[in-house]
This record gives sequence, C-alpha cells and structure tokens, in this order.
Amino acid sequence: MVLQEALIASSANRFRDYHINQTKRALQKSRRTYISKSELQRRREHIALATGNPRYASKLLERIIDGNDLVGVNYLAQGVQAARAVGRISLRDDAGRTIGYGTGFLVAPGIAMTNNHVIGSDVEGANAVIEFDYEQDASFRDREVHAFRLAPSQGFITDEKLDFTLIGVAPQSEGGSRALDAYPWLRLKPTPGKAFKGEYLTIIQHPGGERKQVCVRENKLLRYAEHTVWYETDTLGGSSGAPVFNNLWEVVALHHSGIPATDGRGRWLTVDGKVWDQSMDETKIKWIANEGIRISSILAFLEARHRGDRAARAAIDAGPAPHAHESEGAAARNGSGNGMRMVRNGNALELELPLRFRVQFGADIEGERSRPAPKPAAPARSPAADVPQVEKVEVDHSDLLDRPGYRADFIGTGNLEVPLPVPASRAAKAAALTYADCRQADMPPRMNGHKADDPYVLNYFNYSVLLNKVRRLAFYAAVNIDGGKRRDTGGREGDKWFDDPRVPPRFYLGQSFYSGIEQEEARRTPFDRGHLVRRLDATWGATEAIAKRHGDDTFHFPNCAPQHMVFNQGSQSKNRMWQGLEDYVLQKIEAERHVACVFNGPVFGEKDGKFLNFRIPSAYWKLMVVAKGRKLSAAAFLLAQSDQIRGVVTDETVTFRPLAEDQIEAAQIPIAKLESLTGLSFGPLAKADAIGEVRGREALRRRGPLESYADIAI
Repeated sequence: MVLQEALIASSANRFRDYHINQTKRALQKSRRTYISKSELQRRREHIALATGNPRYASKLLERIIDGNDLVGVNYLAQGVQAARAVGRISLRDDAGRTIGYGTGFLVAPGIAMTNNHVIGSDVEGANAVIEFDYEQDASFRDREVHAFRLAPSQGFITDEKLDFTLIGVAPQSEGGSRALDAYPWLRLKPTPGKAFKGEYLTIIQHPGGERKQVCVRENKLLRYAEHTVWYETDTLGGSSGAPVFNNLWEVVALHHSGIPATDGRGRWLTVDGKVWDQSMDETKIKWIANEGIRISSILAFLEARHRGDRAARAAIDAGPAPHAHESEGAAARNGSGNGMRMVRNGNALELELPLRFRVQFGADIEGERSRPAPKPAAPARSPAADVPQVEKVEVDHSDLLDRPGYRADFIGTGNLEVPLPVPASRAAKAAALTYADCRQADMPPRMNGHKADDPYVLNYFNYSVLLNKVRRLAFYAAVNIDGGKRRDTGGREGDKWFDDPRVPPRFYLGQSFYSGIEQEEARRTPFDRGHLVRRLDATWGATEAIAKRHGDDTFHFPNCAPQHMVFNQGSQSKNRMWQGLEDYVLQKIEAERHVACVFNGPVFGEKDGKFLNFRIPSAYWKLMVVAKGRKLSAAAFLLAQSDQIRGVVTDETVTFRPLAEDQIEAAQIPIAKLESLTGLSFGPLAKADAIGEVRGREALRRRGPLESYADIAI
C-alpha cells in the first residue's frame, strides 16, 4: 500500500516529544527501576486471571522482569493458535485489481480489525479481502490460501484518531472451500498495562504483503502514552493492522506506524545513512521504533461511542476462541477440510481426505499400554475466586453538589464527634479555598448560609477535601471508614482522574501538570499521582455497586498529590512502613469492625524544592481516630522524604534518582506537633492523642522511626 508519510511524520513527532530515545537508552541499563510495586501487583493479578494459576503467575512475572526467555513449550502452541487469526488484507479497486496490502486479524466471530489508514471507508472495505494461511508449513511448503470477502454490511466502525477499523467478514471463503469458523479469533481485553517497559513483545504480520512472519525478540516495549505505545520491532509497510502481543499472547496494541531515523533537519534516513526520498523503496528506510494504538483505548472508545453497535459488542464481549483442534473440527464438519493429513485421536489414527476413515487399534499408539480412562477432572476453580476482578473507574458529576462528604458524628455524638480540621495559623487561613474563590467555577457552590470568605470544603462520597489555593494541593483529605461495610470490589482499570467543576482549575493541580511529569519520565522523574484518601478506604457501602461508586469518587484531582514513587507505592520493610501502615490501619479497622475517621495531607515547607516550577511537599502526614469505649483515641504519623525533595530544580542537569527505602521514615508524632507543622487545628484530638498514654522510655522509643506495628500507639 502507499506509504503514509503524514501518519509516519505524526508518529515521529510523538516519538520525539516523549523522549523515547532516552527511554531506550535507559532500558538498556535497567528494567526493574521502571516497574512500580502497583504495576507488579496489577500484572500479577492479570496473569493469574488469564492462566487460572496464581503460583504460575508469580513465576512468569519474575521471568518477564528479569528478561528470562525460558517459557513453557506450550508458548509455541499458543503462538501458532494466535497466528491462525492473522491474515493478509488485500486491497482491490472496483475492477478487482490488487492495489495494496495490510494486515488484519479476527477479534470475534465474523469481525476483523485493522487500521483506519488501511481501510478507511465501507466502500474500500467492500472491495477488500482477508487472506488466511498465506504462509509456509514446517516443510517450507506453501499452504493453501483462503480468501474471505470483507463485509461492511455485517459491521463497520472506524476512527481516524485511534487509527482502527472493525469490519465484518463473510462466513465462507471465495469459492466456498473453507468456513470462517475454521479460524480462531484474538480476544481483546480492556485491562491497560498488559506489558512492562522493557518487556519483549511479539508481532505477527504480513510485511510488504509477504507471507506471514513473526518477530519474537529484540522488540522491547519502550513507553506507554494515553492512547499509544512504542516498541522496537522489525516491521515494514503491509504490517499496518497487525496485532502486538505480550508474553501471554494477549493483544497489547494495534500496530499502525513505524518511526524513521532522521537527520538534524528532520529528513528520513536510509539504512546506509543517506537521505531517503520518494523515488526509493520504503524497505530502504532505517526504522528505529514502532508505534501502536493501545487496545484498552480502542475498547474504551467502543464502549463509550458505539455501545449498542453489533460489531462493537462482538469485539467487547467475545470470550476465548476455541482451541485449534476445536476450530479445525468445525472446519471439517462444514466440509471445508482439503488436502490429506494424518491426525491422532485417542486410540485411533484418522486419515483426513474429503472423507474421513477411522482405524481402531487395541492399544495406544506409540507402544503405550492401554490404561483406564482418566476420571473426570474436578470443576476448575474460577480464577476470580483467587484474584480480584478489575473494574473500570466511573464518576458521575450530575449530583456532585449533593455529595454528603465527611461526617463529624460518624463515630458517635457528643464527645465522640470528630470535627474537620480548621485553618488556625495566619498563613493557613489566607491560603484556604473559599466560597468566593469558586463563584466563577463551572459548577458554582451553593452558599447555604455560608459567608463568601468561609473555607469551602469539597464533599465527595465518604470523604471531604479542603484545598490550599496557594500551594494548589489539599490541606487535608478526611475520610470515614466503616470496617463492617468494607467491600472488595477488585482492582481498578488504570488511573483515570477527573477534574472537579466546582473549583476553577487554577486552584489545584490537574492533568496538565501530571502530563508534564510523564513527559519528563526519561529523566527518571520519581513522582506519581498519589491518592490522599485511598480508594480502598472509601470503598464501603450497603452494596458492592455503592461501594465501588464511593471508591471511584476518590479519583478527583483535589484528592491527588505528586508523591515520590517509593512513598506512594510503599514498602513494609523495617523502618520504611508507610504503605504497610496504611494497610495496617485499614485491616485493623476492618478486622475489628470498627468505624474510624482518617485524615491525610502534605506538610508545606518554605524550603520545599521545585519541579516543573511547582514546589513538591517534603513530607506527608496521616491521623487516625477510633473510639475506645466512650473516649476517642487518635494517632498521628509523619513520613518525610526531605532528603530527596529539598533543593530540586528543573534545569537540564538534573537527573532524578530513585528514592532509596532508607531515605523514608515513618514515625508516630504528637498531634500537637502535627498542628504546628500544618497550621491546622484538630480540635479535641490533641487531648485524645494515644501517644500521650505511653510513659518513660517507651514513649521515647515510640516517638522515633517505627520499627514494627507493635510500636504504634492507638
């Protein structure tokens, strides 16, 4: 097909903007530093779901991380099965003449996927065919090719931005010699992050319209962006529309463009270092990487824009394809088998011709003794029983002004009430977001008797946030937790965060800042989007659906802070216990069916270092409150990362290093000390401080870095 120069130029621009070359060089040195603990856990859960074997998931995960190429021999069989779903798309004009090639693959019964720039209209699709088995067998003999007309009348969806097309496929090949159900399809999964940076991918393709080929090594995944992924793989024109696989033969991306090497003036270079021009064949271009469209983005688009379309529903809902022997059997039943071959079936050899003859032997073939038929296997345990399901984050803003938020009387009334903190210092009072600040917001707040200069607390489901409009982060995020109504709704699908239309964007950090962090990733920027109120803390309610809605509501940017990756992803090693502390707090509340109030926030320091011209907090705090009888008991904790953050500047000489675990210390501190650090007043909680119950040497030990959970006083 014609070289898509504009498309390639656009991909090359993204490649440059996201500093992929720098990422390539970094990945040659280390892979583990690019893999966070949250990524590891999500991938482990995903592999366990796919294989039904959590123990195998952990082993495979370690091999992938370490670059270990050892896999089970069934990996080859799975690859052969996947390859059968891939075909060459032959583009034809109205006279039936071939005018170009692409690659496509079945994604559901009767539905194929390719690029929009391969088939961009139903008219182009109606003239095209997809040809299966254009390849050689193990003896280097050409297989018989079976061509199926594409049928846009049976389904057609295309999008230029995501560069994909879904199109129907005729049920019988041209000439009627083969049924389409002889071929499996590749199930598409919505889970993002199906591969790590540095992990090897595999692409099955028809490069230049040639026989089916596969590249299985030296094809590292380089980087994800919102809708695209970059990787090193050998492809040519005609590979457009090919599936890109991870180690489980799951489709990670739809290949759509190569990235050419360029000179200082942006001109494309050839493999011998010359400047390429249109008089040359595209095989002369020096390709340095490839770009694909993320399958998770395509499925999200289909769900949002074409939920009721038959082709979209088929692609979204398709289950696993039949195994090879099942689909081959279907072909035989449909009279589509041709050629002669020998097949073993139990104690028999079957000679396949247009007719089938069965010869029964008294003993097993290959000299094995006859043995009793095995007992039926016990029903397989659903992977879902062992591994949490993954859910899509969804937020509805239609009732945002009516969110109930944090409740002060959640633990009890009277002396058991836990009011929200209030700005106490002069600086804190001046920096607190007010109702007047939000009058011009997209969704102005209801005053309900408040004065214009009153602090405006943003209420969500089960939690509330007060913003520091000067530092553009929360003073605090306060959550109610009901241990008796905690529900495990599974993992989340990606990190989709939402703006809050009640607040003008200038008063909090939004997507543009975090996108800037992502673009600096080649310099090892160590900052994550960090929840203040954790999703798990807010995920409780009368039903799973309600609990999930509450957990999803934590994905608002006012509840987000740029946190160092080691801080955010946590560690439970000795002395470095922040995430372990969070888990401990939640598990203790849940196990004892307590209700609790938990507050989280940053410590704003005058010497906080800057990144992207924004001052990054050097420490974060947590305050936990429960009832002991008719009295409150509270504990305050501080995590400092000042050694890493202090003095950070954004000149070109800075290279961020991963924060060592021994640079983070979690300590229990007096609530009075927390008040002086934050400029907030916690009302009655200073008198309820559990650390005040500890005396003598024990008190001194507990005020230092936490050595174990036993050190926690509450």
